[in-house]
Amino acid sequence: GDIIEHIRQFGRPGKASGQPTDVAAVVEEACAVLHERTERAGITVTRRLAASLPPVRATPGLLQQVLVNLLANACDALAELPRDEEAAVRRIDVSADRQGDVVRLRIADTAGGIPEAVMRQIFEPFFTTKPVGQGTGLGLSVSFGIVQNFGGAINVHNQDGGAVFEIELPVWAE
Repeated sequence: GDIIEHIRQFGRPGKASGQPTDVAAVVEEACAVLHERTERAGITVTRRLAASLPPVRATPGLLQQVLVNLLANACDALAELPRDEEAAVRRIDVSADRQGDVVRLRIADTAGGIPEAVMRQIFEPFFTTKPVGQGTGLGLSVSFGIVQNFGGAINVHNQDGGAVFEIELPVWAE
């Protein structure tokens, strides 16, 4: 019941919430949380963050939760690549830059992309492609709600042999 209520709250439109948040610091913290996992799996994580990113409207802990979820999902997808293929590049690229009144964060992997049928449902609550017992199907739907609550947007597409999640967060303007 608590999980359902949490999802309902994110689904309600309202005033954007948050505080001035340093995107670069949150990215570094999220990458640090998964550092050991990416090291063990042979995944290279690159970060390209524009210099002097302005603060965004977010809550650092919740934004970190979103980024950790996206990075963990990318790790899961990369883990499904055959380990014996020398050509299999296991990489996650995290980038951020300012575009007008928003900061755009991109998390891109080299895991082959997301099928179109899955992409249409990817942010729906309880939708998962993971085996029974390995996923709740709430990570992306909760992340979607968190980003919307900040007045931002999140979307996904395939590019260059992998999935790309883009998050746009409003620049803090108060």
